[in-house]
Amino acid sequence: MPPPAVFPLPSGSDPLPASSGNNGSPEAARLFNDNAAGAAQTQTEEQRRASALNQAQNLQAASDIYTSASYQRAESLGEALFNGIGGVPQALSPLYLAAGSKESQGFKLGPFTLHPILSAGLNYGSTSGRGASGVNGFYGSVSPAFSLTLGDPVTGRMLTAQYTGSLTFGDTDSNHARYDQSLFLNGTLNFVKLNLGFGLDFSQLTSSDRDFGGQAVDREIIGLSFYGSYLFSEKTNVSASVQVPIRLYSRGDSSEGVNGTVFANYVYSPLTTFGLGISVGTVGVERNDFQVYEQILTRLTYIATQKLSFNGTLGYEFRQTESRDVTNPVFGFGLNLAIRDGTNLSLNAERRVLNSASNLGANYTDTTVLLSLGQRLGTLVQLVATAGYENSAYQGVTTGVSSNRNDNQLVLQTALTYRFKERWLVSEIISYSKDFSNQNSFQAFQNSLQLTYVF
Repeated sequence: MPPPAVFPLPSGSDPLPASSGNNGSPEAARLFNDNAAGAAQTQTEEQRRASALNQAQNLQAASDIYTSASYQRAESLGEALFNGIGGVPQALSPLYLAAGSKESQGFKLGPFTLHPILSAGLNYGSTSGRGASGVNGFYGSVSPAFSLTLGDPVTGRMLTAQYTGSLTFGDTDSNHARYDQSLFLNGTLNFVKLNLGFGLDFSQLTSSDRDFGGQAVDREIIGLSFYGSYLFSEKTNVSASVQVPIRLYSRGDSSEGVNGTVFANYVYSPLTTFGLGISVGTVGVERNDFQVYEQILTRLTYIATQKLSFNGTLGYEFRQTESRDVTNPVFGFGLNLAIRDGTNLSLNAERRVLNSASNLGANYTDTTVLLSLGQRLGTLVQLVATAGYENSAYQGVTTGVSSNRNDNQLVLQTALTYRFKERWLVSEIISYSKDFSNQNSFQAFQNSLQLTYVF
């Protein structure tokens, strides 16, 4: 599957932010940016020739991090944006909001650096629609989070872990407390010509799910990836990755799959890489036909400056089931621009095919466009605003199944954070989503006041 977009950085962080849903990992964005910056330094022509091999490696490492972080996500970009930890959009979680804190020095645990964060919130949620369910009324939340780092991104040898949890209680529609959690792992091991890495993205959620028409459903979304690249010369390299997406649902159809991708890449300049690739994968669904797919892909990585970058993939997919064959164009790209100090803008889009957990014998083609703005207001206030549009077109892939379901979802999210005291942050987070469907439309609103302490 083509990768969608680079992971986000908090408003006011340096540089190259982007919106993502699931998986908004500040550390993944920092890894990408650190390697991208190394490839984008201004040099004389003689220096360029002398360091071409090193710059090509930096550019490829940046692309590898981007690709791994994107591939290991086992849900669509729009779903990742809509899904939240404890009802709070994951990209606006305490870990995300506090990631750029200059006050946090962390704790040294041998070779590791630990950054704990604790947040408490007063929240209001409302979910409406035929069959829709979710948080309604006021409720409380406590959210522990931490990041754990080993190594240095400058060396290309680094291991990071990020965890966010949320205990919610007092919801009038639920007689018991709920606990959502997410874990992101990423490791890189870079040598002179060889780059290796792995990633794990895990989310355990109890919130509303768009595929289920806004109904709350317990689910675990897991993505595992391994990747590597080898630099044959300053102009040519090969990269490969293996991904294992797993989607487990308490009801509906769970699924698991495996995917392998190989790219041959050409470094046109120290800042630009072109690639041609193929991808082959399988998907096994509980009550659906076994699926096999192949993709022909092209990709472009362009890092103009430390303030402007683009990473995109375009291709065509051929998918076979036991009953029928289906073809679809697929793509994913992220454009990131640091307009000025403290102002960051990103545009992300993707199109991919996923199996439906709620509609027996059906897949859906998901197309998402996201626009995100990060703005630092003075030295103490940060604003993050995201607008997203998602279209999900369903299609039967099993004999006797014909689905004409079509969903169009609009998502708006804002977070305003004020650092009122050293290590203390207060955040107002608002999220609204409206799903226009020819079957089960719904809408959800979330308002959260969060108090966060950065250790």
